[in-house]
Amino acid sequence: NCNPISWGHKTVFPKLLGADRETWNNYDGSEVIKRYDGPRREILADQGTDDYFYHTTKTLNPERLVEVAAANPKVTVNMRMHPGLDHGFNFVKRFWKDHFAHHARNLFLESQGVSF
Repeated sequence: NCNPISWGHKTVFPKLLGADRETWNNYDGSEVIKRYDGPRREILADQGTDDYFYHTTKTLNPERLVEVAAANPKVTVNMRMHPGLDHGFNFVKRFWKDHFAHHARNLFLESQGVSF
């Protein structure tokens, strides 16, 4: 989830993080990208366009990541949209290796012989 949504505001964030909404921003990817000022980073994100929470309820907001990253020169978002897919087990199974390899590259593990 790229921005806290209504059910997150009502149930999840207050129970997990308390009532201070500023604290919530540390767990909202879009808010973190807005104020990020460290080394250059690339985020890899995959989204199935037939996902119920994306397509029907409009509660995932992955486009928001791309939008805020465009305003921060230190962050790039590689948003890969996948028609016909949701975010169930088969979706995760299809893309997990890409994400492990992405993190290995970004953590410089490939130079230590770690590959996926």
